[in-house]
Amino acid sequence: MIDDEFLDVNGEPHGTSVDEIVDGIENYRLDSEQFDSFPKEMWKEEDVIHQCVVSECIASLTFHYIHESMWRDKDFVLRFLRFTDRYNTSEDIYCIGVEDLIHESIKNDKDVIKGIDLLRTSTDDIHPSHDWYDERETTLNARYVKD
Repeated sequence: MIDDEFLDVNGEPHGTSVDEIVDGIENYRLDSEQFDSFPKEMWKEEDVIHQCVVSECIASLTFHYIHESMWRDKDFVLRFLRFTDRYNTSEDIYCIGVEDLIHESIKNDKDVIKGIDLLRTSTDDIHPSHDWYDERETTLNARYVKD
């Protein structure tokens, strides 16, 4: 195996460019089991992040891989919240935890709060009984009303 390759789900060598990784995810040759093998710079690539969410349907699997600089970028965060709401499975209750990753400098932005609220409504019908849910819901609504 070459230094710029890692093994896919079939044990075959797989390239590490953005296009190769996106293609591998789209064609189910790469999945969350390979996330640790992705070069760290891939987690600054929105195409890679988007495809991981679309293919895996569990956005929270990507959270701790996404580079922290992405969580400071309001445009990325808004797009991430939109495509996560669209493609994420409603059983991914941990997706609500995305709020904790968003950088403080944009966390209270009106558009970001609306995006989080939209994502939350995708999961609240299934998981309203969790202890942390009520606390987060109250916090979000308090901030939302202020704006």
